[in-house]
Amino acid sequence: MKPLKFEPLLKSTIWGGNKIINFKELNLQQEKVGESWEISGVPGNESIVADGEMKGKSLNEVVAELKDSFLGKENYQRFGNEFPLLIKFIDANTDLSIQVHPNDEIAHKQGKERGKTEMWYALPCEPEAKLYNGLKMKITPKEYKQMVENGTITDALAQYKVKEDDCFFIPAGRIHAIGTGCFVAEIQQTSDVTYRIYDFKRKDKDGNYRQLHTKEAAECIDYTVLSNYRQEYKPMKNQGVSIVRCPYFCTAVYDLDEPMTLDYSELDSFVILIGLKGQATITDNEGNTITLQGGESIVVPASTQTLKVEFRRELIVGIFLHHHLHLAEAVLVASYFGACLFAVNSTVADVVLLLIAQNVAHRLHHRTHYQVEKMMTLDVKISIVVIDSQVAQHPLRLRQGILEFGETALQLEHLRPHLLAQILYRPLRILNAY
Repeated sequence: MKPLKFEPLLKSTIWGGNKIINFKELNLQQEKVGESWEISGVPGNESIVADGEMKGKSLNEVVAELKDSFLGKENYQRFGNEFPLLIKFIDANTDLSIQVHPNDEIAHKQGKERGKTEMWYALPCEPEAKLYNGLKMKITPKEYKQMVENGTITDALAQYKVKEDDCFFIPAGRIHAIGTGCFVAEIQQTSDVTYRIYDFKRKDKDGNYRQLHTKEAAECIDYTVLSNYRQEYKPMKNQGVSIVRCPYFCTAVYDLDEPMTLDYSELDSFVILIGLKGQATITDNEGNTITLQGGESIVVPASTQTLKVEFRRELIVGIFLHHHLHLAEAVLVASYFGACLFAVNSTVADVVLLLIAQNVAHRLHHRTHYQVEKMMTLDVKISIVVIDSQVAQHPLRLRQGILEFGETALQLEHLRPHLLAQILYRPLRILNAY
């Protein structure tokens, strides 16, 4: 069975930002998107299959139909027709509430289906991004209650600056909060049970304070103090690096810049692949193919034995014919449109052929490991963009355009006035969860 993609469920929140829609390259308008539920079996918020023969079915319907061939035998015995993990992207424009989640035992006592253990993997965050995770000093339940009442509970919490690729594990019972400027991928149990401890005295759109769950939270808190709550790991190229192993999920990060085969033949479980950066084509042992890029997530059925990850190489060409447009502005506009190749007021086919024949081969032959003969087989993507001074002033994504442009590893070069070319090769970074 082919790996499945699902429609994202976007949620606007009081603390939401503006990163998720751009990150996922979605063509829509929605304000203050704080969460994208990528893979969810939570009742009322179930993910819907985006394409293929299963298109339109909910995730739990897929589980009910395919059973252990989708989940794995042990998982299906344990969870039945409910998918056990919930995957989100979270963008915090302001601090989220200070909160805690119950473990399974306490959740059952409180009439909930299950508890909630989770982890965060940091995507590109703001320079001053921070979060709270765990207690930094010993406090008693009585002191906890007093600190909540007088608004000083954050004084007892360990605070961390956050940068891309940081990882934090949050077992049930640990007080935590995502802070301003954080952008993370979240892996968790299928549960939406959250007990809000403190919310910085914020009011909702109707002018009301959001509900706190002081009593319920008090029953859940683990008062253990640790020296470090950051999940330490050593990044490595082209192999899976284990990050978290717990009774509810196991995760690993893959930073790939060469083709790789992922072997799941000994694993009795579904696998979720979360795209963090780059793009690639993935082929399973049955010959099914699916693309995966940053901002996308797929579920690989337990019946899958292997996945082959391959990278698409593209010839990037930019032709700028408007003399009044500065190169920097053109770069920003290209980033805004997401154009791998773009041209302005020109006959594209002739120019591309001329470029390949006269300029690209001999120039790139000396700087890349690709053979000149193979360059002629590269895909050429063409988008026609009419550039003028008004477009260059478009506010959307211009601020981050240069950064995004740099991340694609494009090396601009004047092949002739107003003409650029380069091989684009976008390594893939994924989070592997099961």
